[in-house]
Amino acid sequence: MFKKKSKRIEGQALDQVLRVACKRRIPARVVSNLMSFSAHFLDMDGGHLILDNNLSHLDDVRQLRHQELVLYFPFRSTLLKGHFRLVGLTTVKNMRGLKFTRPEYIYVDEKRSVKRTKKIPPGSKLIFNTPDLNIYEGTILNVSPKGMGFSFREDSRNSGDVFRKGGLIQAEAKLGEDLKLSFDAEIRHIGTVTETTYPMVYQVGVRIKNLSNEAQEELNQWVFRQSTAQMEAERAGAIATAKSILVRPRDKNPNSILVIGNKQEDLDFWYGCLCRKYEVLTSDANIANIRTALATSPVLLMIYLDPKKPDHASFMRKFCATVQGRFAIVFYGEESQEARQKTLMGNIPNKGFIDVSERNVLTHFRAIDRIMNQFSK
Repeated sequence: MFKKKSKRIEGQALDQVLRVACKRRIPARVVSNLMSFSAHFLDMDGGHLILDNNLSHLDDVRQLRHQELVLYFPFRSTLLKGHFRLVGLTTVKNMRGLKFTRPEYIYVDEKRSVKRTKKIPPGSKLIFNTPDLNIYEGTILNVSPKGMGFSFREDSRNSGDVFRKGGLIQAEAKLGEDLKLSFDAEIRHIGTVTETTYPMVYQVGVRIKNLSNEAQEELNQWVFRQSTAQMEAERAGAIATAKSILVRPRDKNPNSILVIGNKQEDLDFWYGCLCRKYEVLTSDANIANIRTALATSPVLLMIYLDPKKPDHASFMRKFCATVQGRFAIVFYGEESQEARQKTLMGNIPNKGFIDVSERNVLTHFRAIDRIMNQFSK
């Protein structure tokens, strides 16, 4: 038998999916060998994808660096899957973000789906009425993108005529503080918890009918968030154990470079120039992002100095003064005159200044490669 071919999305169709995901801030799950975390789509920046930074520990970035990561996210009624790598840290719309390479393609994950979740937040409830206009209140037990399970009490001995398989109800569900839905539903399963006492407790499973596309997508995302939170809680102990066993102390990796700058085109250039040989992480000039990136313990810092903005150059020199001695530093910027370069660098000990007025991949790679070879020797 032939294996069923997965539906693959790439090219312009992929860009459209990612743009919609960013516009609607769809939740996602990022999984590595040692950890996983939830985030929301935030923006697309050229050839990169940006998710908001929800990492809880400074050293979490270290676990994501220089490895292939798996991306899961719900889209309409499917669960999509792709692969990408962490590029660095950035700030978009005043929100701290994680920048990843754009997946080459994504596909429908046949092994997983946006499944039923039993993680129901406090305050959730279901109010529904039958065709005879009697109103009932139920306790939600589980939710899936297509249906819902709930229980309720009924005092009438004639309720079996109303509640039967195939019967219809109108319902309003309050799912925590996040989502309220009004919908029609068909009873697909009904059973009793108590057979001989009244009030009788029923457990009912219904299939949701005629949800709008917008409401369906909101429900899919809600179920995805709840189910991933449930998985995260279940895996927390195992992940903590794996980290304690497998993660080494924060020794500097002699192959790692952190590039800091306020020009995205520079950060993209350096990542593309160096990432095939070195573990490169980039960061904008947001101090919170820089602090997180420094926790990865790079062996070399590459720091942009702006020759046209003395205040910026002064700020970066002050920052360098706080970390000198802990990290080797290379400066870069659009300045070809040595005298001006020395003025920009001030008294900060460094490994040199690289002029990027003209970007030459081979020349600049060799310059950094010579410096990195010093550390390996």
